[in-house]
Amino acid sequence: MEIFLPSRDWSSPSATRWTAACFGIAIALAAAVFALHGSALDAYWRYDDGAHLSTAARYSPWQYFFLPELVQGVSGGAHITPWNIFFYDVNLSLFGLRPAPFYAHQLLVIWLAAIATFALLRLWIASLPALIGALLFLIGAPTTYVAQQLMTGHYAAGLLFSLCALYAYVVALRAESWRWAAAATLFYALAVNCKEIYVPLIGILPFLPDRDWRTRLKFASPLLLAGVAYAGWRVIVLGSLIGGYRPNAATYDIVQVASGLAKLPQMPFTHSAIGTAALIGVVLALLWALKNRRINAGLLLVSALLLVAPLAPLTVFPGIFNPDRYLFFIWWAISSLVAVLVAQGDNSRRRWALGLCVLLVFSAAARAHRDAEKALAADTTEISTVYRFILGSQPSQVVVPRWSDGDYHWLIDTLMASVETDLDAAGPRRARVVKTDAELSATDPQGLTFWAYDQGCQCVAEITESVARRFSERQLKLQVADLPSTRK
Repeated sequence: MEIFLPSRDWSSPSATRWTAACFGIAIALAAAVFALHGSALDAYWRYDDGAHLSTAARYSPWQYFFLPELVQGVSGGAHITPWNIFFYDVNLSLFGLRPAPFYAHQLLVIWLAAIATFALLRLWIASLPALIGALLFLIGAPTTYVAQQLMTGHYAAGLLFSLCALYAYVVALRAESWRWAAAATLFYALAVNCKEIYVPLIGILPFLPDRDWRTRLKFASPLLLAGVAYAGWRVIVLGSLIGGYRPNAATYDIVQVASGLAKLPQMPFTHSAIGTAALIGVVLALLWALKNRRINAGLLLVSALLLVAPLAPLTVFPGIFNPDRYLFFIWWAISSLVAVLVAQGDNSRRRWALGLCVLLVFSAAARAHRDAEKALAADTTEISTVYRFILGSQPSQVVVPRWSDGDYHWLIDTLMASVETDLDAAGPRRARVVKTDAELSATDPQGLTFWAYDQGCQCVAEITESVARRFSERQLKLQVADLPSTRK
C-alpha cells in the first residue's frame, strides 16, 4: 500500500506518475466544488454576516483571540470561535464589502478539505474508494449549507485543520517523528479554536490502526496537552467546560435527546424512498464488515460516540431540523465510512453489491443537495434583500425589520448599517433600524421615509404612508386622552 511519507523518493518514475495522478484528482475535486457549490459566488450577505463584519471591522485579531470578555462576546457567551471572525477580518481587509471573494475563500477551504480527505483516506485504502469518499463529502447537504453560509466558515476550516492534524499524527506514528507530532498538535489547536465539535478528535487517536498502544499514546501526548490547555482557556472564557446554547427553559430529558438523535442518520439522505434505501444499504454493508472483521469496531464505536455527543444538547435547543452545519462533521465521517466500506470490495460479487450501495448513496446525497439549495434560496431572499438595501440606503431612511424573531433581525441589520463607519469613521451613514413597534411609534417622522421587506414583491418597499397613519392614530389617542373627564 502506498502511503504519503516524507522519505518518499519523488524522483522515481512511479512517484512521478503518482504526483500527476494526485494533481488530476485535485483538479477533479475543484471541478466538483465549482459544479456543486459555484452558485455561492453569486450570493449576497446572509444571516449573521452583519454582526461578524461589524466585529471584524471594530476589533483586531489579538483582541478577539486573547481578550476573554471579547472572545465571549463574539459568540454571545456560547462558544469560542475566534477563527470565524478572523476569516471575515482577512477577507474584509483584502476585498472590502464585496461578498463574492468571501464565498470564493469558503469554497477554497472546502476544496482543500476534500483533498485532505482523499489524502487521509489514502493512508489506509486505495485511491478509487478514497476519491469516492472525498466526492461524497462534497455532494452532501451539510456541505451545501456550509458552502452557502459564510457564518459557518469555521466549520469548514476546523475540518480542514482536523484532517491535517490526523494526517500529521499518522505520519508521526509511522516515521516516529516528533516534528510531525508537533505539526499535528498545531493543527489540532487551530481546529478547536474554530469549533468545539473538533475537540473530541484526540479521543480517537489511541484507536487508529497504526503501531501499538504505547506508541500511539506517546505521540498523542502533545495533542492531549493542547486539549487540556484549551479546556482551561474555555473555563476562563465561558466560566465552565460546557458552552453552547443553554436557554433557561431547556431541559435535557434523556428520552427527548435520544429521540432527537435517532432522527439524525436519515437527514443527510432525505426522508424519501431512495434515502431510506441508501441508509439501509450502508447499514447492511457496515454489519457485513463488522461480522467479517473488515473494519475497526473499536474505532467505529468511539468515533460515533464522539461525533454524536456534542449534538445531544442541540436536539433540545435550538433543535436540528435540517441537514445543515450541525451535521457537517458527521457527514464527513459517513462519507469516509462509505469509502472504507467500498474498499472491502475484493471480489466481483462484493464489488457489484457495494457499487449498487454507492449508487444509492450518491443519488440520495444529490437529492439532499438539491433540496438544500432550494431551502437556502427560500430562506435567504429576505435577509439578502434587506442587507443590499441597507448598504445603499441614506440616513433619512428608516428600516423596519421583522420583529417575530425577537431582536435578531434588528441586531444584524443595525450592525450591517454600521460596518462602513466601523471601518472608517468618515464612511457613509446608512439607514437607521428601529428595534420595536414602540420605538417606531416614538420616532419623529419629520424628514424621514420608512421601509420594510415586502414578501409579495420580495423587495424592500416604502411604508411611509402606513407609518404616517399610525402616527395620526397615535396623535388622536393622545388628544382624546387630554380631554377633560365627564364623569361626576
